[in-house]
Amino acid sequence: MRPATCHLLEAVDIVEPCPGPQCPFYEETCLLTELRPQLATNPPLVQFLLGFREQLEDGPRPFIAREPGFD
Repeated sequence: MRPATCHLLEAVDIVEPCPGPQCPFYEETCLLTELRPQLATNPPLVQFLLGFREQLEDGPRPFIAREPGFD
């Protein structure tokens, strides 16, 4: 079952729906579900996973895209 919100983005106070199969961390279910407690207390892990997910995706996500000058 697909979570209502993305666990990874929720850890950085961004409430977005779970993208489901479009996310590289989703395989029939969210692969990060068991990491949820660690996501809430480990900001370096969250930043690593966000960057890793961005590298694995085909294109940038609109809600992760950076403002001009912040690259």
